[in-house]
Amino acid sequence: MGVAGAGKTTIGKALARRTGWPFIDGDDHHPPANIEKMAASIPLTDEDRAPWIDALLQATNACPAGTPVITACSALTPFVQTRLTATEGRAVAFVHLVLDREATRTRMEQRDHFMKSGLLDSQFSALTPPDGAITLDASQPVDRLVDQVLAALPP
Repeated sequence: MGVAGAGKTTIGKALARRTGWPFIDGDDHHPPANIEKMAASIPLTDEDRAPWIDALLQATNACPAGTPVITACSALTPFVQTRLTATEGRAVAFVHLVLDREATRTRMEQRDHFMKSGLLDSQFSALTPPDGAITLDASQPVDRLVDQVLAALPP
């Protein structure tokens, strides 16, 4: 979890390669209306986020029971976090990737993505990390971050 540009997809994919667990990118499950809003630098509301989270949960629930699933998802608000943790049969651990505003802006401006840096302030404003989140400095090398995630996950 974390703001756009923090490295959620990069770390999630690396973690999936290391573990063999399925990886689901939350960005792939946004409805077109959400993508249009974000591309126009209009922040999403929790009402906008609801169908996105429903689609993300549907994809997660399609994975085999008992298999850990890695999901890259901003999970910025308590509304989203509560919906994610209400999933039957799956424990959820939030890994919060923290990156300062300027480093995040630089990453966002260097990538080809529908979310542009004009939404950065709204992302930081909406960000409410849940209690118990595994918090990591996202400026570290990918392999080091994957090691830290694996060490911090419950057995």
